[in-house]
Amino acid sequence: MTYAKLPVVISVPHGGTIIPKSLVSKCRLNLQSILLDGDTWSRELYNLHDYTAAYVDTTLARAVLDMNRAPDDRPPNNPDGVVKTFTVDQQEVWTYESGLPDPVVDELIRTYYRPYHQALYKVSRLPGMLLAIDCHTMLPIAPQISKNRGDERPIICISNRGDSNGNAANGPITAPAETVRTLRDALAGVFIHSDIECNIDRLALINEPFKGGYITWYHGLTGPLPWVQLEINRSIYMPKEIENINELPDLKTSSKLRDIRNKLIRALEKMF
Repeated sequence: MTYAKLPVVISVPHGGTIIPKSLVSKCRLNLQSILLDGDTWSRELYNLHDYTAAYVDTTLARAVLDMNRAPDDRPPNNPDGVVKTFTVDQQEVWTYESGLPDPVVDELIRTYYRPYHQALYKVSRLPGMLLAIDCHTMLPIAPQISKNRGDERPIICISNRGDSNGNAANGPITAPAETVRTLRDALAGVFIHSDIECNIDRLALINEPFKGGYITWYHGLTGPLPWVQLEINRSIYMPKEIENINELPDLKTSSKLRDIRNKLIRALEKMF
């Protein structure tokens, strides 16, 4: 059976778990902490290689290098910048007293960060592309480092740096409001029938709690495609607590992940 791939770029910047060999001895985190600090299982969740015309991800852990930050957004000004000094639950990442030294950061950006963004630049200019989506997962409750800490989050958040309707608010938007609302409605339509305990009014929100990060801002405002950031709540596919990394389900055969992927495909098919 043959089919036309959807004219969509998929970016998954926070699904990796790898620490470069040169930094393993300097990293304080175990695999479980690395997994939970990133967008847990997002590479498996958004594995749409066979359905979309372009897919870009990284195996590198978010705790090491964050593709969704500006390259000059660094500690100490921002401990949650392109490189981290603390995880989302405030675990210290490195044995270095002041975080990673600048030469190490520069090498990470040269080796991993710039190739990631160069790949996004290239695929977003392929003929026939119509939309780019930067794909993430979110904690069910906003963590302590969030300005909205303790708040319950929706099942889905779609962002274009605008207001709750996708319209421009305090600056330019990265995708037309109509595109964002159409995607929101398509996603809500396929998730609404799921076994999800959620107030229907908070199933799929626009620019709440996230407005969009560096990837959508940079590529959406400098490139030819509309860019949106998509966040899916981890509560609909993850256990409430992961006590043992060795007891995780087989991600390749997980029925929950497969069900969500199928819903994403159906929603995107409605778009085009």
